[in-house]
Amino acid sequence: MIKDFMIYFCAVVAFLWLMPYVIFVLSLPIVWVYNKRESRMFANMPQDYGNNGSASAPQCAEQEKKSSVKHFLITLVQSYSQKYLIIKIGFIPSHYIRRFLYKHLYMTQLAKDVVVYYGAEIRCPSRLKIGEATVVGDRCLLDARNGIEIAEHVNISTDVRIWTEQHDYNDPMFACSPGTKRVKIGKYAWIGPNVTILPGVEIGEGAVVAAGAVVTKDVQPYMLVGGVPARQIGERNKNLKYKFDGSHTMFY
Repeated sequence: MIKDFMIYFCAVVAFLWLMPYVIFVLSLPIVWVYNKRESRMFANMPQDYGNNGSASAPQCAEQEKKSSVKHFLITLVQSYSQKYLIIKIGFIPSHYIRRFLYKHLYMTQLAKDVVVYYGAEIRCPSRLKIGEATVVGDRCLLDARNGIEIAEHVNISTDVRIWTEQHDYNDPMFACSPGTKRVKIGKYAWIGPNVTILPGVEIGEGAVVAAGAVVTKDVQPYMLVGGVPARQIGERNKNLKYKFDGSHTMFY
């Protein structure tokens, strides 16, 4: 009897341990279709959508009314894909697996030799574009709901937060602010640790943002900014010759 109980107990434990992986595998086609649809929707939007003050920027899920069953199913897929699964993928201890899933499951536009380190959280990854050999540090949050474009050979350090949407504190319903914009970062820019970049900001080529800064407005090329809010504190050498090559730490 004890032997039967142990067999039953081990079977239950194995089932519970394997269940998340089984669900993951079974959900891949649905998640792929959802993200493919999101990618097409965003590609067809005008570059200035939501930037003229007439409407708030789009969310990942469509906001039109749906039947209760359809709405439930779409919400279920969205929550699993865009909240739970994308966070779990960020903690997979393999650069190659994470990159494959970001690029082919979530339609993220990743150029050659891009490195996204451990623990990153990407919101609406199909709206994120990263140029060649750019490095995204560990535990970064990239809110790409309104689009993030990062050029080549950019260094984004640990714990950086990039936002493309925010609430309007004056709105009676606490709605998202109208006219929120995508964020753009030029080539060879260096974003220091714990930096926060707010919606609509453009970081110029070769610019440097010092650690802990909060960037609320555009940064000119090759300028060094720091502080809260970020202000110019220096300039950078314009004769930059380094190039990243995609090297990364294993299991990280």
